[in-house]
Amino acid sequence: MTDEIAETIDWRGEQIDCNSCQHRALLKSGKCELGRACVVDRYARRIDRFFDWNPNLAIAMLAIRISRCGRLRPNMPIFSACPAC
Repeated sequence: MTDEIAETIDWRGEQIDCNSCQHRALLKSGKCELGRACVVDRYARRIDRFFDWNPNLAIAMLAIRISRCGRLRPNMPIFSACPAC
């Protein structure tokens, strides 16, 4: 018996579409799998599994910082000023 949830719904409540995912290239290499390891799934275990399978992407996603003005800035150091402010 498995404790996996059969539905593949994203965090907005919409059906997951691998063809429109920015990580779709990972499907061919077995680094993600619909219903098993997916970063856009609303099921936390699947997100966790995705990052277990792709630790380099976990590090890259953690590198995104929110500036004081609320804009997302990739790779911005935590205590730096926002270049747009």
